[in-house]
Amino acid sequence: MTLPDPPPPSAAPSDPRWVRYVETTLRFHTPAVAIDLRQALDAAALAGLEQLGLGSSFAVWTAENPFGEEQDGASNRERRERLEGELAAREVPFRRVTAESADGRYREECVAAAVDLPAAREMASALGQMALFWFDGRRFLLVGALVEAEPVSLPIDDPTPS
Repeated sequence: MTLPDPPPPSAAPSDPRWVRYVETTLRFHTPAVAIDLRQALDAAALAGLEQLGLGSSFAVWTAENPFGEEQDGASNRERRERLEGELAAREVPFRRVTAESADGRYREECVAAAVDLPAAREMASALGQMALFWFDGRRFLLVGALVEAEPVSLPIDDPTPS
C-alpha cells in the first residue's frame, strides 16, 4: 500500500487540528495506564509509565488516518499491523495505546515505542502523521512530524494558539 503524497509542511499553530492533540487521553493497554494530557503527571502516573518497560523516554504515534484523512477500519488495521511488525522485526520494545479525544468520540490506535526522538519523527512522518507525543521521563511533549513547530510541553494552560 502506497501512501498519498503528503501536503507540504504546515505551521502547526495555523492548523486547527493541532489544538486537539493537547486534549488527548492516552490509554496504554498492558499494563493498563491512562494519561490525560490535560493534567500534570503525578507520582502514580509516572509509576504507571515506568511499568510499561519502555525506558526513561519513548514516543507515541499512530499509523492510522494518514494526513488527517479518515480511513476505513481495515486500512487502518493494516497500517497498524505493518508498523507493529516493523518494530518487532527491529526488536524495538513497544506497547499498544489508544489515543482518545477529550469527549471520547474519536479514537486512534497507536504504539508507544522505545525509540529516540529523531527515529520517531522519521517513522511518524513516513506514515503521514502530523505529530507525535514524546515522553522525556518527566512529562509529555507534542512534537511535530509533518508540521514545523516547536515542541509543546503538556499540559498547557490554554490550548488555544495565540
